[in-house]
Amino acid sequence: MLPRCLKLFKRRRSERKPNCDPKTFYLLNALNAKTIYFFKFIFMDEIRHIWEGEFDDVYNIINDSASAYKGIIPADRWHEPYMTREHLKSEIDDGVEFCGYYENGKLAGVMGIQDKKAVLLIRHAYVSTHRRNAGIGGKLLENLRKDSSKPILIGTWADAFWAVKFYEKNGFRRVSDVVRKNALLR
Repeated sequence: MLPRCLKLFKRRRSERKPNCDPKTFYLLNALNAKTIYFFKFIFMDEIRHIWEGEFDDVYNIINDSASAYKGIIPADRWHEPYMTREHLKSEIDDGVEFCGYYENGKLAGVMGIQDKKAVLLIRHAYVSTHRRNAGIGGKLLENLRKDSSKPILIGTWADAFWAVKFYEKNGFRRVSDVVRKNALLR
């Protein structure tokens, strides 16, 4: 039985293409030298927790995606990079757990969640600029919501209309009562 990320192709030597994908491996069948087995890794799209060794990938996705905020959020809040490595590390140290969406084995989006006793906070939801509007954010959000029995709060810039629209489309509504919001955050 082959792992789910491995596909087996069997072709005659005459059918072999000279320029093959570098992820393809060739094995000669010892009994039949005319047959070549092609093993190709097929990376499935998946959502999983971010590993410690993927810190730089998360950092890059956040800062690539945050470029959308430039000129939208107050100028005194924008800086390059939008999130420093130190700030990202402090967010993780404060309990933000990141999940990532992987396409073909490459990180395409991240979303963090932080447990604040009475509520869960969705933190740092970012999708790579070249993969926006492909449903990745919705899949990450659904993944984080599915096992939650607590209310979920999300904070985003009010002027980031696309972010507000995204969360409203996914069933969230604005909390206009500041007292209620602050009580939930305690």
